Amino acid sequence: MLAKRLGTGIGFCVAAAFLSGGAWAAEGGHKAHVHGESKVKLAIEGNVVEIEFESPAHDIVGFESMPKTAEQRAAVESAVAALKKGEALFRLTPAAGCKLEEAEIETPLAEADHKDEHKRAEEEEHSEFHAHYRFRCAQPGRLKGMEVLLFDSFRTMREVEVGAILPGGQRAASLKPGANRFDF
Repeated sequence: MLAKRLGTGIGFCVAAAFLSGGAWAAEGGHKAHVHGESKVKLAIEGNVVEIEFESPAHDIVGFESMPKTAEQRAAVESAVAALKKGEALFRLTPAAGCKLEEAEIETPLAEADHKDEHKRAEEEEHSEFHAHYRFRCAQPGRLKGMEVLLFDSFRTMREVEVGAILPGGQRAASLKPGANRFDF
């Protein structure tokens, strides 16, 4: 569902081609990830900003296997709710008047059917959270950057790799707590 939407999102065909190599790992199988390192892919076309976010589950909820306790299930539900608030996680230039239109979150940890939990727990040793956000901007010409506020919500996150397709070209940066601004 999320992967299909990302494949059809404005500008994401180009962004996927640009960001598919190197640090962005090829599709298929389990992707290698490093705890503390998350990825953001961003594309701007006209007045639409598309953001794809990917993070190891450990950095979001503190574990990667299927939730086993009520506390772990509550942590996953809380994380999904926090991730749905894209405007609180990605602050675009206020003068651009960007509003979140869509937020879609996926993680195998939130699956409702837990009857095959043990089998999935073995298969999902390195679970991740994936999110897709679509913003529409009233004044896209005033869009100058983005503040990534993920570090405030998810304290174990140490680094966010950002790759972007912008009207003026491609950019990439590595953001950390205290250095969380990505200028376009």
